Amino acid sequence: MKKIICLIISVMLVFCLVSCDSGSETNNPDPTNKPTGTVTAAELVALVNAREQAGYGDNTVKVTMDMIADTTVSGVTSQIKQSTEMYMKESAANPVASVKMTVALPGEADMVTEQYFANGYLYSSDNGTTYKKATIFEAVTGENSMTSGDMNDLIDGALESKVDAQADGSYKLTIKIDPKSNNPLIDALLEGMGAQGITINSVDAEITVDKDYFLSSMVINIDLGTEIEGVGTVTMDFKVEATAQLLENYEIQVPAGIDIENATEIQ
Repeated sequence: MKKIICLIISVMLVFCLVSCDSGSETNNPDPTNKPTGTVTAAELVALVNAREQAGYGDNTVKVTMDMIADTTVSGVTSQIKQSTEMYMKESAANPVASVKMTVALPGEADMVTEQYFANGYLYSSDNGTTYKKATIFEAVTGENSMTSGDMNDLIDGALESKVDAQADGSYKLTIKIDPKSNNPLIDALLEGMGAQGITINSVDAEITVDKDYFLSSMVINIDLGTEIEGVGTVTMDFKVEATAQLLENYEIQVPAGIDIENATEIQ
């Protein structure tokens, strides 16, 4: 749960939305101790966090994410789109991850970046040259920069939270966050935007958790606005749609644009 939430928030960093430093762990129950009957949001969160802490074995986690940012100024709306596809395997003696990110700006060619993590190095390519930097696994997965991205942050101070059990054994959790609460996500959004003059109008999320308490999909909507001198009212609507799945016996490939053998090491 945390890794997926962290990745989503880390992508938002590209749009200067989120900046956050640290968080806390919670004592979670054994995921095999499944509740019966109605499950509350807090109980479901605890089970999902426990499932993640138990680990995913040798499975590869695949995360896809699409984010759309609509900015309206003086009645004119422009749109930025970002798509991310990530594969990560943390259980192996040598953690591996790859990520491909595509950004579409109005009137410009798509910008595509690829990264690959293995052997304690993060590899990236720039104008045909591959660079490598010694770092940790979380640097590419986003967990290190958003350790407070735990799902608990989403239900802390929520105006509404509802869990609906599905016929296939999965759960759908819907959340409306109070923009005026001390919710860590709200605090992070304000900090990332500079806080001054920013009004967060609404934040809501819809999360699907499968029967094994693995977060399989998430949609987050954020509506905010500000006043800019000489410009007027600026409104921003963000929508993030993410999916996650576990892949058995999947070998993470080195992106085509990454040349590991001839990489130049940087500090």
